[in-house]
Amino acid sequence: LQELGGDPAAGVALAGDSAGGALAVLAAVRLHAGGMTPSALLLAYPNADMTLRGDSVAQEGHGWGLEADDLRWFVEQWLPDPERRDDPQVSPRHADLTGLPLTVLATAEHDPLRDEGNALAQQLREVGVEVQHVPHVGLVHGFLGLGHVSEAAAEASRDLFYQFGTLLRSRAAASSH
Repeated sequence: LQELGGDPAAGVALAGDSAGGALAVLAAVRLHAGGMTPSALLLAYPNADMTLRGDSVAQEGHGWGLEADDLRWFVEQWLPDPERRDDPQVSPRHADLTGLPLTVLATAEHDPLRDEGNALAQQLREVGVEVQHVPHVGLVHGFLGLGHVSEAAAEASRDLFYQFGTLLRSRAAASSH
């Protein structure tokens, strides 16, 4: 960690968007089980439930960039066996999230994964995790990579990273005292 310019006292934060959000949560669950809970999580429009049961898959899965059929195909490539899609080892919404760190979780209004993100935020709160849920009205899945074509996406990205950076700096300051 020090080789990368980090501060071992501040810990390690994890971040991910879409499928990367799922991987960040799953990694945090495993790290926590092994006795090393990350200091914070940043999850942007996470793919949190591989069963894809959220209403937003149908409601927002056409014409907003991430098509429902493509989303199903992505999940099928990772989990060909439909019986495994609610396995806690691969689907964050089905995992025990107790003990995870403060989480900044961003969702987008026009995202097939919106309901999964909303449900994940609620699930985290229910097990005692502090969650800063940031819903982005008018934005689509993948907005973190759309700042070059949308000022709204650029502003939302800056704000989200600023919020997470502020959180990390406050955690690092607290750990140094």
